[in-house]
Amino acid sequence: MKKHLLIFASLLFWLNSFGQEVSENIRKKYDYIADFEEGFAVVILNGKYGFIDKNGKEITALKYDYVNVFSEGFAGVELNKKWGFIDERGKEVIRFKYENAFYFIRGIAKVVLNGKQGYINKTDNEVIPIIYGFAGDFKKGLAVVSLNGKWGIINELGKEVISVKYEYVEEFTEGLAKVRLNDKWGFVNTNENIVIPIKYDRATIFYDGRIAVKLNGKEFEINKKGECVKNCP
Repeated sequence: MKKHLLIFASLLFWLNSFGQEVSENIRKKYDYIADFEEGFAVVILNGKYGFIDKNGKEITALKYDYVNVFSEGFAGVELNKKWGFIDERGKEVIRFKYENAFYFIRGIAKVVLNGKQGYINKTDNEVIPIIYGFAGDFKKGLAVVSLNGKWGIINELGKEVISVKYEYVEEFTEGLAKVRLNDKWGFVNTNENIVIPIKYDRATIFYDGRIAVKLNGKEFEINKKGECVKNCP
């Protein structure tokens, strides 16, 4: 048993040493090498970007102006001031037409076209129209968006969960989203029912079931029922 453990320990040490030696050789070849993400690392040489695998093999030519890391098998890359996507073989699978391109999350990625933001799938079809002035990252299937100066929240099908009608909206925390209307703040739930009246001059976000608010010059804390729990006026 001890003999087998010694053999295994020696083999592990040799493999680690080999990996370090290869990594050092790789580092010497490039001006910069990032950490590996999904089995690939971003490298830079003479101001151009590309990717290598863990064997040090370049999966793309080092020709891109900028790149994002791989996510769900795709990476957004910039070439001649246009963005597209490559797959893990380095093949350009979504053509270079976007002004910016982000990460695939649950099969969709945010892109920018003609100054507007929206979302595409992996076959370059718009799954949520590229019409928004701002489109946030999806968190738990929901994203904050703005359209024509109004704010709301959509789901991954593009359906408005919180109507795009508010002066500002923040993402859900503890089941409630903070909204501003007529320069006052309040909170709505996922059915867009007003849970905390939209009347406060200032409001933080919920933490442990309570928030700090300001009303008529007074600052105090309330719970999710709107009841004062600290520093009550």
